[in-house]
Amino acid sequence: MPARRGGWVTKAISYLLLTVLIDVGSHAIVAWRLVVGRRFNRYDLLRLAMRCLKPWRKRALVVNGLRYHPDAWMPSSGLGGSAIARVASLAMDNAMAHLAEDATKNLADFFRGVTNLGYPRNPEGRPYIEALFRHFEELLFRLLAG
Repeated sequence: MPARRGGWVTKAISYLLLTVLIDVGSHAIVAWRLVVGRRFNRYDLLRLAMRCLKPWRKRALVVNGLRYHPDAWMPSSGLGGSAIARVASLAMDNAMAHLAEDATKNLADFFRGVTNLGYPRNPEGRPYIEALFRHFEELLFRLLAG
């Protein structure tokens, strides 16, 4: 981890949280943020939302032979100019969203949509995010040591 006075400090990481924004129409991950620690806060939530405000552009790929498909796109890439995608509904996991209450209200006001926190312990209310993390668990997490 970066140290306060420069350089790096080695620390054990006990918790990692992955927060994502998914476009339900295309099932694309529009933005993601990895949070080190036990909980995320309102700043983590706002930084996640900030990532989806910039239109997607193809990155310079550094792996030899790796290239984008000629028709590669993301939901925010076809808007043109400085247009920003706005959502009608922002569905969130209710487990920790209450920790960022002022941020969730600000996001709903900015996107001019509805914030849907879902019912506790009811994953059927968030099928897209639940399916994504089920795929992560089946295809990635089970391969990690520890």
